[in-house]
Amino acid sequence: MADSNGNSFTCNISLKKKGNRSSDNSEVEDRVLVVLPCAPSLFGPTGLSNLVKNNGLVIEAEIRAPRNADEMGCNFGQPSDAQCGNGKSMAPGIEADGVCASNSTEKQDIESNNGIMQMVKRGECAFVEKIRNQHRQHDCKAVIVVNSERENIFVMSSGILSALEDNDPPEALLPPSVMVSKEDGQQIIDVIREYEAKNELTNSFNDGIFATLEIQPNSNTETHNIQWPVVRSSQGAVQVFASNGWGVQATPQEGKAKGTTEWQMFIFSHDGINTLRNLAEDYIYKD
Repeated sequence: MADSNGNSFTCNISLKKKGNRSSDNSEVEDRVLVVLPCAPSLFGPTGLSNLVKNNGLVIEAEIRAPRNADEMGCNFGQPSDAQCGNGKSMAPGIEADGVCASNSTEKQDIESNNGIMQMVKRGECAFVEKIRNQHRQHDCKAVIVVNSERENIFVMSSGILSALEDNDPPEALLPPSVMVSKEDGQQIIDVIREYEAKNELTNSFNDGIFATLEIQPNSNTETHNIQWPVVRSSQGAVQVFASNGWGVQATPQEGKAKGTTEWQMFIFSHDGINTLRNLAEDYIYKD
């Protein structure tokens, strides 16, 4: 994600297994199971202006696969476990009728005291409605939308909220939200289900499986901490810098037909961090 002022951010989700204490009671480092790319939404804390203001964001929480009762996250009427009360939780497969069931065995409905990162699937309702629903029902720290296409991801727009209520949160207070591809989303779900099966008879949800969502500035030329490829954009060009010293620039031109725009593509060379440092003040590449 990039803007016309040269700001760009990279998005990754790391799925981790929490380290247990060793026999001498010392901490064991968390184990990274998989790291996958994501695309931030254009609304809420992941909106580009908020990312620039806060210099990115990092969120860590237990992660939940899409709920059997509401995989798409569109059933606004379903109660959360806290709303059911008296030790009850939502029964698998219920519709949006507010029915609570006792002694549900669906562990994904057991909420974490530290907040959760909830996964939902794309479809049936607007992206912002999915995020609102997870915020209202489960007080999620973040929401991951799994795309319906195998490899593609894109930035999600807010669209139009339907059935607005007086107590709906303003867009700025919604939890951070990102999209992953169908393939990567299924990989995360498979890992979660694997640990669920291993710990079916325990009280823990998934034996310490959690996720870290990181949306960070694409490069830091002062510390040499560059995450390739680096994207720079402006009203006059979009540039992608690769790690091997080459890059691509797209420049809009007036089209042959009146009122149309055509894009020209150029390949250029660069010298890595020196070029990026020079672009900090003037990020439009010049021949």
